[in-house]
Amino acid sequence: MLNLSAVQSPSAIQACSAIQACSGITVIPAVEEDEEVVAFTNTYSVNFDGVDNYADCGDLTPIEGLTAISINVWFKANSVSSRGSFVSKYSISNQRAFTFDLNADGSIRFIKFASATSNTNYIQTSTTNTGFDDNVWHMATLTWVSGEAKIYIDGEEKSTSEIVGGSGDGSDIQATTSNFYIGAAESVASTPDFLFEGKIDEVAVFGSVLSAAQVAAIYNSGEAADLTSYSPIGWWRMGDNDGGTGTTITDQGSGGNNATLTNGPTFSTDVPGVIPFTNTYSIDLNGTNQYMEADALASAVSSDNVGTFSAWIAPTDASPNTAETIMAFGDANADSNLEIRISGITQTLVRALCSIAGTIQWVLSSNDLGWTNGVWHHVAVTHDGSTAKIYIDGVDISAGYTVTTDITAWLTDITGIDTFCVGAINDNSAVTQYFDGLIDEAAYFSTALSAAQVAAIYNSGVPANLAPYSPVGWYRMGDNDGGTGTTITDQGSGSNNGTLINAPTFSTNVPVAPLTNTYSVDFDGTDDYAAIADANDLSFGDASTDSAFSISAWIKMDDATGFRIISKTNSDTDAEYIFSTNGVNKLFFYCLDLNNSNRIGASTSGTLTSHEGSWTHVVATYDGSGLWTGITLYINGVSQSVAIDNAGSYTAMHNTNAAVNISRLQWSSDFFGNGKIDEVAIIPTELSAGQITAIYNSGVPGDLTDYSPTVWTRFEEGAGTSITDSSGNGHTATLTNGPTFSTDVPT
Repeated sequence: MLNLSAVQSPSAIQACSAIQACSGITVIPAVEEDEEVVAFTNTYSVNFDGVDNYADCGDLTPIEGLTAISINVWFKANSVSSRGSFVSKYSISNQRAFTFDLNADGSIRFIKFASATSNTNYIQTSTTNTGFDDNVWHMATLTWVSGEAKIYIDGEEKSTSEIVGGSGDGSDIQATTSNFYIGAAESVASTPDFLFEGKIDEVAVFGSVLSAAQVAAIYNSGEAADLTSYSPIGWWRMGDNDGGTGTTITDQGSGGNNATLTNGPTFSTDVPGVIPFTNTYSIDLNGTNQYMEADALASAVSSDNVGTFSAWIAPTDASPNTAETIMAFGDANADSNLEIRISGITQTLVRALCSIAGTIQWVLSSNDLGWTNGVWHHVAVTHDGSTAKIYIDGVDISAGYTVTTDITAWLTDITGIDTFCVGAINDNSAVTQYFDGLIDEAAYFSTALSAAQVAAIYNSGVPANLAPYSPVGWYRMGDNDGGTGTTITDQGSGSNNGTLINAPTFSTNVPVAPLTNTYSVDFDGTDDYAAIADANDLSFGDASTDSAFSISAWIKMDDATGFRIISKTNSDTDAEYIFSTNGVNKLFFYCLDLNNSNRIGASTSGTLTSHEGSWTHVVATYDGSGLWTGITLYINGVSQSVAIDNAGSYTAMHNTNAAVNISRLQWSSDFFGNGKIDEVAIIPTELSAGQITAIYNSGVPGDLTDYSPTVWTRFEEGAGTSITDSSGNGHTATLTNGPTFSTDVPT
């Protein structure tokens, strides 16, 4: 009879699982009565962008000289277009050991070299199965001993093909000065490439060949298992043991080789074996009488002296004439409340305030946010017992207090708090300040969340799972309730369900992933350009009157002299509009009455010389008035002082057959821009200062969809010569004379 001693740790329990898998014997582990067994959990993975993200584990010398090795990694990738390394210890600079990769076809590959200084002797092993880039978590396991490599996917050995170079793979892991990378390899340069795009979790290296039974036990039916009992040399849990913050991934193996996250990979709570967090519903409030109430929450948190509000909102009118409440606690019988709301009339202001018995204790306000109607934003207000902060889209934007009677006041200071509403305020015997628009993922926490936690909740524009932050009240607005009924189930710790009042409707309009920007195009200044064929909606004059329009572009000039951004001209006598820098490095915009002799124009007082070599956002707006004063120029979201640049007599632009050219001006002779251009758009309205601030987006190109561009050339193809019009209007651009794609983009 097999006799097993008591098992006293999760590690030993895992070992029993392995024994059971090998022998078929059911093992019931015993635990000493007074010992607390901490369950193994997996909370975080790391998301790599495939552009420049990776993790550097240093040299990892403990694996050098090993005659057997196993590597285990969980990964989730979606339709990759190029090879990306799971892990590698490899440099093209004669420091080769191995790479373990996901190929462009979704197959898995391992290459082991016999010599660090030669690429002649090796064995390459690849799965014959492809398609593992299917946006599903998989576990890839590699075992190697001289002359034999096996690849397991999801706990099962896969058939492989093999290519042997020269004398093969050698007898041990080569000693190299190359670092052990997660998510990259140095395949063709001295900096990491073969960059992995997707999520990686629970990376481990072992100094032995794992058995098939051990691999199956580690796969654990699709849920990451505790690896302690397998004695990994290196084990990087990708956020677990590090709180899902910072740039260090602590090595949980025996080697003490911590990894450093490089170039900004982000933590994710999407992990193997856990159903990914999804957001399907919001509620649509009419601004007249609809809201959600959950008064039990008010009683549960009435003694809080610190706390946090968090919600996603998409207001129908981003500058309402009257205040509209996002969330509020109140006293139904007195003028006492704690709320966050939007207001502004001609601007967008977010305000948080506290009032006790009719006396306002404090009001904290943002500056004008320049929001566009109907666009999703995340709003959070925190109070740490001393002061409050307002966060918009993960960033602290508190402009300052406008009232400061007692800025320490919070719920515990308000006697009689007995109501909680989302989309309205219930105090002083009335429900008022109804919100008009969409609200989603509303929550209250009895802690003051940190800036890092608020940023994680914002999650780059996609609602995150709030469970790790322990909300007391969390109202998902239809998720968990099937998007039907009048009850909003509280997903927080308090079980304080909400009730929809006066029939708000559920909506599937929810916050979604924001714009990503991967490529720009580099123009040589000699003959490179992008051409967009003529179309009526690209002209804004009919020879009698003009209509308003705006041009937005990101530029990185090698030379600010005569940098041609975009124009619609055939020659200097057959032209409509030009946006460019001139011979003295000033930004200008012209509207031409066919020829350069009759035009209106404005140029900046200052030059763009200081912007050479840096990404710069430039915008020209025109109100269609036929006057140069109707032109406004912006640089990096800021309106510029301009000077008149008129000529002759101007009536209006004509609708010519000229193409729209990016980085080219067809004139008496051709002129071109020398540098990179990205995210070029023509918008058939005069953009406001607030909208331009939003598009500039603190130096990261914003999504232009809500501005209904006529043409939007994003250069996101990364290859070829045909550039899709992201406006949906079919104005395809054609790269001409060989401009090249670049991954240097505004960040």
